[in-house]
Amino acid sequence: MRPFICAIGLAALVGCFVLKLPSVAADVAPEGELVLVEKGVSRAPIIVAEGASTETVRAAEELADYIQKTSGARPDMIKGNPDPVPDRAIWVGIQPKLSALFPEVRFTFEKPEEILIVADENHLAIAGRDRMTDGVQTEYGTANAVYTFLQDYLHVRWLWPGEVGEDVLRQETIALAPFEHRYSPPFRQRGTVLRRSALDEHRGVSHDWSRLQRLQLDSFHSHAGGHAFVDWWERFHEDHPDYFALQPDGTRSAFPEPRTVKLCKSNPAVWDQWLADAVAMIEKGEHRYHGSGTRRVNMIPASPNDSHSSGQCVCNDCRAWDNPDGTPWRYHYEGHGVDYVAMTDRYVTFWNHLAAKLKERYPEGDILVGVSAYGPSMPPPVAARLAENTVLRYVGHFPFTTESSRQEQKAQWVEWAKTAPYMFYRPNLWYWGGGLWGWPEVAMTKTAEDFRFLAENRCIGLAVDTAWEHWATQGPQYYLMAQLAWNPYQDHREILDDYYRRGFGKAADDIAEYWTMMEEARDALMACPDLRPASRFRLTVIAAAEHVYTPEFLQRADNRLRQAAAKVAAESDVYSQRVAFVRSGFDVFRLMIESIPPMKRVRESAGKDTKAVRQALANWETMEATARQAGPHTFNFSFILARMRGGYMGGVEDHLGPPSEKFQEAAGLR
Repeated sequence: MRPFICAIGLAALVGCFVLKLPSVAADVAPEGELVLVEKGVSRAPIIVAEGASTETVRAAEELADYIQKTSGARPDMIKGNPDPVPDRAIWVGIQPKLSALFPEVRFTFEKPEEILIVADENHLAIAGRDRMTDGVQTEYGTANAVYTFLQDYLHVRWLWPGEVGEDVLRQETIALAPFEHRYSPPFRQRGTVLRRSALDEHRGVSHDWSRLQRLQLDSFHSHAGGHAFVDWWERFHEDHPDYFALQPDGTRSAFPEPRTVKLCKSNPAVWDQWLADAVAMIEKGEHRYHGSGTRRVNMIPASPNDSHSSGQCVCNDCRAWDNPDGTPWRYHYEGHGVDYVAMTDRYVTFWNHLAAKLKERYPEGDILVGVSAYGPSMPPPVAARLAENTVLRYVGHFPFTTESSRQEQKAQWVEWAKTAPYMFYRPNLWYWGGGLWGWPEVAMTKTAEDFRFLAENRCIGLAVDTAWEHWATQGPQYYLMAQLAWNPYQDHREILDDYYRRGFGKAADDIAEYWTMMEEARDALMACPDLRPASRFRLTVIAAAEHVYTPEFLQRADNRLRQAAAKVAAESDVYSQRVAFVRSGFDVFRLMIESIPPMKRVRESAGKDTKAVRQALANWETMEATARQAGPHTFNFSFILARMRGGYMGGVEDHLGPPSEKFQEAAGLR
């Protein structure tokens, strides 16, 4: 298929396109093609369906914007049903006249989020399945069809958020050969691939980028976290101590802490209390994910609290639900540990009681109970099976884990998929290879393999809770995940080749080699024999990093980026800016790695090695200044510092820097 005519010369386009190649440049479009813009003059207005939703109207306006950015000509916008019909037009959304204009095309949609883009020599129709529930849009087929057209047929790229990350090919003439494209994405939850940029959460720098990548406007939501009982101890421990897990010492305490307290799951009063809370949520509309945005299926969370293997109930009724053939598991109680079996059958039985009560209360509703395969409920059940009105979120780590863990978790997924009614993948990523701290933890090849695996094994949604948007050190990974979330059956090598060539021009090969080096280094780091995917191994990662990110390795990476910068120095500013963007991430990362040896001397001297303290502080001051100068899309710097100093995977400040106050005081610097 030849999607459009480009009047900027064939030589300038060599290697630019992967998915669809442009036709040979010409001053006049070949006969039989639909001309949208001819020699900088718009030939086709955009007609937006009458009563179109806010998101559809915005997408149509963005379509006009990018046609103008591409050709210099902005098409007219017409709302409603034009009479007479223009000789040529771009129709956005389902409209009465389309069936007559395209008599052989089916303008009905049978699959969720289905899109349709069709063109003949006179008209272009861009539409999709749009649905409303209780006055709120729940499917956005037309908007996603527009963004698909912009990427696949107008060849716009959004490499990362912000102006520098946008890539538009200028051409005076845009023409389309007749075609029909119909598609329905297998992953119906995509907005939480970058959770902080989901539709209802205006926190991430990638909010607009996520929409353009067809992530944000999805149709099926489950909570990214979903720990359901974090406030129960505060609410109920005085009047209902029987709600909580019996401990081996005979108490029903808040061990390990109130927000992670465990329940006595076999207690019918717990089921009734959960149902009462569920009814209150439903009556207030709080069961519909976060805020007032997109949602398809209503969710009531019932997932266990965190610290999953601590404080589980030992009462006889709860233990009776455990299967003796379950996977061996280690549990933690006050002052001691216990070897027992995984509690998946217990959890499934508990969730099924909740599901039955919810179904009895709302027999005609489509409300589901949200549950999690997490910790001791992660191994597939031996005998119990989830009720039909439950949705399971599997909390794994692949592809960002050790290879043995990756294969074990994928095998568990396959077993769960044999019986679970709905499955979402809700991974914790970027923890085990330094990505949490902004290292270039990328695993593009494994990501492609694993996203396809999920699509082929009944996954209908992705909910990543841990993408912190370090774009200069993890950008290709985010981009690839976004592309595969929309279509996991693409060839990731073609996606990345297009990314490098569109993004970096003559420096493409050097940038590609740089990221290949980082991907291979990450694999080598995860192959460290002492490393396990658990927070207690976070210092092991730092120790292993010195053997992987050696001075020789860092120098080779530096040389690649120098070569890249030299190759585009005489080209357009945007290529140089993009190479500088990647360079800024590397410079910050290198200084962090180079801070490991002086921080070791700081610890060994208890801060008395003033030279080491000064060196580490200077490194971090330079890192912060580099990130600040490079802009908000480079490094989530404040987040890195907060995570190093506390919380999960924290406590590494005195291993990576900057030196803590006690060491600065010991060095006489405070």
